[in-house]
Amino acid sequence: MSISRRKLLSMAAPAALAAGAAPQAFGGKSKKTVSAPASLMRASRAANLLADGKKVAIACFGDSTMWGSIPGATTTKNYSNPPNSLQLALDLIYPGLTTVSNNAIPGTTIKKLLNGTDGGVGSYEDRLSKSDALVIYCNHCLNDCNSYQSDEHEYKSNIMEFVNITRRYGKIPVIVTPSVISPIRDGKEFMMKRMPAFIQAQRDVAAEMNVDLVDNFYYSLKTSRMIPANKINGDGVHLTDSAYQNAGWNMAIPLVLPNKLINNYDLCGLSTTQYYDNIKHSRAIWDVENRFGSVLTGDSLPEKQIINFPLLLDSPTDHSTLSICGFTSEAGGISNITYFGKSDDLRYSGKINYKISSGLKHDQLFNSEKCFLSAGFHIIGIESSNEMGSGNFNFAGVQLCPKPSNA
Repeated sequence: MSISRRKLLSMAAPAALAAGAAPQAFGGKSKKTVSAPASLMRASRAANLLADGKKVAIACFGDSTMWGSIPGATTTKNYSNPPNSLQLALDLIYPGLTTVSNNAIPGTTIKKLLNGTDGGVGSYEDRLSKSDALVIYCNHCLNDCNSYQSDEHEYKSNIMEFVNITRRYGKIPVIVTPSVISPIRDGKEFMMKRMPAFIQAQRDVAAEMNVDLVDNFYYSLKTSRMIPANKINGDGVHLTDSAYQNAGWNMAIPLVLPNKLINNYDLCGLSTTQYYDNIKHSRAIWDVENRFGSVLTGDSLPEKQIINFPLLLDSPTDHSTLSICGFTSEAGGISNITYFGKSDDLRYSGKINYKISSGLKHDQLFNSEKCFLSAGFHIIGIESSNEMGSGNFNFAGVQLCPKPSNA
């Protein structure tokens, strides 16, 4: 016997809060790109503008690892270059609200960017004065340490000048550390040994000047316990396709501000999270008795409905798995698990069957069929339609759990 929608509501949440069709945190869109006064210096300001439905432009400066050089074919750009990957991530959380430009130039340094000898048009200040971008990323480091012509002190001074110029024009600087490199092929041993001091200079400037830092070195080094470093940097310096994706996705961290999972059994749910959904049929957020305290729910339609949920992993999932929490019921359907909007990604995918023969169970964990996630930023989600299996679908949050012994 099927259970009615009315009965399901009464069983799950007598005081359930029905929500409108539009996502809770994202309102109307502004037709103008937002500019910021000089006093706004952190990316959290841009994150709040995006949460309010305002448009934000972003510009990315840097070297070949920002531009996207392919290992072994460095004059060819990888489509998964960091700015493109950043755009993909932001579109899944703030659809239609951001534009990301790739202004990186291979083989250049922060000093050349500042004085305009990197091959661009004019000095950095000249370019910035004509830019409508609010958020400015810079990953210059590798070529700076790949030379005895400068040291970490001069480099630190140059990074500070980049920050000061950026703020002078009312824009928000974001410093990006390089991903891990290896002393193979294009990777130079002396360069690898010099790099830690330059990365520390980046971290010091971020701390001393209150600047957002995307620490790709930290996340790629943590990931190298699961994926060897030479599989992250295909030629010792330039990144593989998935590593470029990770580097760009991590750049979304200061604009999405995801909750971080560090240890097994850490969890994060709807509370204070910039998730996105396009649920149109029976959308509601229920106050329920589960480990998260709330659940987002909807019923399937012929067209796809989605939930996109961001999170930050401090470590790769070599010893853990990322479980999704929700409820099961007689009215349950079947949904796909998605990873950055795709349901067939080998890193994280599977199906969720929300249907049980009778009753309702509020606090259920669902494991993906595949879970091979790097340290860093991720967007996992739910995709539902009548074609997959009509019925209810829902999402309460995620929890990091020990990897099953047979996995």
